[in-house]
Amino acid sequence: MFRTLPIALGALTLASISLFSEATPLPANFTEQHLLAIAPTTGSCQGATYPEECAVAKDAAPLLDEAFKRYGLETAEEAGAALAWMLNESGGFKYNMNHFSASGGHNPGQGTRCMANFPFLTAYASTFPELSGNLTAIDGRLTPNITSAAVPADFDPAKKDAVLDLVLGPEYTFGSAVWFYSGCPQATKDAVKTGNVQAFLQDCVHGPSPQILLDYFGKTVQVLGGASGA
Repeated sequence: MFRTLPIALGALTLASISLFSEATPLPANFTEQHLLAIAPTTGSCQGATYPEECAVAKDAAPLLDEAFKRYGLETAEEAGAALAWMLNESGGFKYNMNHFSASGGHNPGQGTRCMANFPFLTAYASTFPELSGNLTAIDGRLTPNITSAAVPADFDPAKKDAVLDLVLGPEYTFGSAVWFYSGCPQATKDAVKTGNVQAFLQDCVHGPSPQILLDYFGKTVQVLGGASGA
């Protein structure tokens, strides 16, 4: 469902932490310092292929903090699942759209920091009252709070990108993964709280589990107080 982008990270692996008997509460605020400790490359846009899409830690952290609170995330493990997914898909916040489709180039309608596909991205956009008029103007079938399953399949690329454009701004792009996580089954979220990020990846994302993503998850939980070690 989602495109994975390669990026280097340190040596921490999911195997270096154990599943937790108790979930770790999120700190009161998720900060720039937290994000830099988790993903040091977010400190700059050096090497970004599309500099206009890049976001650095000082700008991203408060938006992530807002998203965690808006969608009711309470634990480091839950934040780690959403954040690891975003960091992996966006190449450490260097990308905001999928430029690597199977046919080459940009995949219409796919983007935000988790590279959400068009039906999910449309459903996410439809949750914002201030975007409802824009969505209806693009296509009258895009009603408020439409589900991803109800999004019609016959959209042309231009309309898909018009919807994508609505949620590429910083106030929306950092929330899509957290919104998506919030809609997962409760059993999946309970498993994530024990440190089982694979439950999220397999049961909700239905995507790959590259080691880099697992590393980001482990590092997030470590930094936010869920584990000690490498």
